[in-house]
Amino acid sequence: MNHIKKLEIFGFKSFSGKKELTFPEGLNCIMGPNGSGKSCSGDTEVLIENKLVKIRDIVEEALLHSKNTKEIGDGYITFDNPHNVKVSSLDNKTLKIKKMPIVAFVKRRSPKKLFRIKTTSGKEVVVTGDHPIISFKNGTLTAIDAKELKVDSFIASPRKIIMTNSNNISSEYARFVGYMLGDGCITSENQIRFTNKSKELQNDFKSLAKKLWRKEVKSKIYKKGTTIIDSYFYSKETKKELMKYSQSGKFNAQNKMISKEILTANDEAIALFLSALFDCDAWIGKKRRAFEYSTASKKLAHQVQFLLLRFGIHSTIKAKQKYATNTKNKIKRKYYSVYI
Repeated sequence: MNHIKKLEIFGFKSFSGKKELTFPEGLNCIMGPNGSGKSCSGDTEVLIENKLVKIRDIVEEALLHSKNTKEIGDGYITFDNPHNVKVSSLDNKTLKIKKMPIVAFVKRRSPKKLFRIKTTSGKEVVVTGDHPIISFKNGTLTAIDAKELKVDSFIASPRKIIMTNSNNISSEYARFVGYMLGDGCITSENQIRFTNKSKELQNDFKSLAKKLWRKEVKSKIYKKGTTIIDSYFYSKETKKELMKYSQSGKFNAQNKMISKEILTANDEAIALFLSALFDCDAWIGKKRRAFEYSTASKKLAHQVQFLLLRFGIHSTIKAKQKYATNTKNKIKRKYYSVYI
């Protein structure tokens, strides 16, 4: 039996520069489908075992527990899969998504130039120029380098995201978080506030606060001459829990986000969460005749788009300048609208 001692790679996929791989005894072949080596920025989130995890953390974990890690000039590689991690892959024959084990984990120094790919629906990903992208060309699926993509190129994107063994959270918790990400805020004095003119939503918020946090909610008119109601209660415990839904330690419109608990929840909980969120910040347009949800948080908009795919609902994200209707100073800021 032949033993491969060394493999030199030049100009193949993500190995645009010359790289040398040496192999120990016992390894006699390298196998894997075309395009199995990916090159994303470290903060790119991927769906692993029903969890959204940064690709950096997956690779670091594998390299840490691998028994056979090799240096490849500008980084490291291992063909071990110590935790048997699987990812959702596209079968180019059946065009169905199936779970496949990862064949290699690679950590490399980032090139000076990265490519941001943005679709007409608003989805985005940052990759290296040699990252293989699944595209549809001449009636067949093919992988092309990211740097070869052009405006109006067609690339593969999921129609529906199916998750098994979803995280079970209560319907009350899902609705409460939806209200807070919609029209809620938190003060430095541990005050939890919900501002909305709907009496039905206000009553539901009060009921949820009592059931989840054992708190009695007080209410007052938000502004004189309006019907907007400001409901509030004080709770250090609630504030600590809700800070999981903030990107920078500030629970304001620009920094709101959805935690992994909600992103990986069961369908019923997600539906109730979205219902509460949309009750606060969504409407049906008269001119466009489209459903629109608007937020000042770019991350929140993309996370809502992700959750809609759990139900096979396709949406488009567009950024525009506008001001919040409940502010005194009409200063225009960038908002992100999710259209259906």
